[in-house]
Amino acid sequence: MAPFEDNAVPAGPLGGSRDPKDVIGAEMVSQRWYPGMAVWRLFLLIFLTFTIYTLFWSGRLARDLRAHVDPEIKPWKSVVGLIIPIVGFGVVYRQTRHIRNLNAAVGQSSKFGPGLVMFVFIVVYFASLASNLAADDLGETLSLVLTLVVVAAYSAPWLLMQHDLNRYKARLASAQWTSPPNRYTGLQRTTVALGGLLMIAVFGGLALELDGLVDRQQGQALARGDHVAGNSGAYQLLIPQAGWAKLIPGTLSEDADLELMGTSSTTYVIGYVGDALNVSMDDFVANRRALIREDWPEVKVTEERRLLPGTIVPVSFARYESTDLNVLGTTFILVTTVIADGKTIEIVGATESIDSHLPQVEAITKSVLLTQEGN
Repeated sequence: MAPFEDNAVPAGPLGGSRDPKDVIGAEMVSQRWYPGMAVWRLFLLIFLTFTIYTLFWSGRLARDLRAHVDPEIKPWKSVVGLIIPIVGFGVVYRQTRHIRNLNAAVGQSSKFGPGLVMFVFIVVYFASLASNLAADDLGETLSLVLTLVVVAAYSAPWLLMQHDLNRYKARLASAQWTSPPNRYTGLQRTTVALGGLLMIAVFGGLALELDGLVDRQQGQALARGDHVAGNSGAYQLLIPQAGWAKLIPGTLSEDADLELMGTSSTTYVIGYVGDALNVSMDDFVANRRALIREDWPEVKVTEERRLLPGTIVPVSFARYESTDLNVLGTTFILVTTVIADGKTIEIVGATESIDSHLPQVEAITKSVLLTQEGN
């Protein structure tokens, strides 16, 4: 009988089926096992690594099974299988079946069978796919909260398997362990520490996003087609889509004449008005470029100049993009500069590629319309 067929008795490393009463005998403990792990400890490892630890867990179980059950098992297949869509279902099912058979061999049943674990895994797997599709339609705050909820839920199948695996390993009273039971290994402690730092950064970003949400709530909601003006009254901007809010100037920048925020705190447009003081367009644009390069040495810059529609007023449209400050994608800054009647008008928009709001920010910054006061 092949090892771990349904209703089969686990075979030892030397091959051959064995009586259930011998499964925890000398032969089964002659090689070391990975120790059991408290379910809450496993949850922390999975959650803090955004589910990546499930790959390591699957590899650990597969190495245990290869050493004590079937030498033909290849741990790398279990790890790679989890990465491949649909194939991972088979990996989870087989490993749950192995755990069930181990428990059956010592006369106890598993609390969570392969069918239940597979059902839970399928539900959380497709829920995670659905959350990814929905992320673009949510604000950054809700998207981040949804991601954390999905990561927590995704751990469920492994927590169920760990529970039943712990029940089996509790029967291996004389087993030799690869490390002290109920303690993190050095690698696991490092994983928790790094994962904790990552979560601090995530929740720090969430706090900033919530702060931005508060700013939005205190601002004026804008509709598609609205024209908004700054305190100076020198210009107007056109809002291309709903979801933008006009903030109180000084919320984002103390020198701002106008402040707009999109659906995330990293998407905004700020207007500045100052005295030209005989500064040329070339000098003004060059100074802005130098300031941006201080933070982004490798920034990519494109610029075009034209006349504002219906006027002889020159305008500069500059686009800066860089990955220097954003490991998740590209950060964009778009700057429209107008010098007219002794005033400088500068509209600065910013967004990140993961927000998918670049077209809106570009449309707003390029929609500058001088008012009578501006002319």
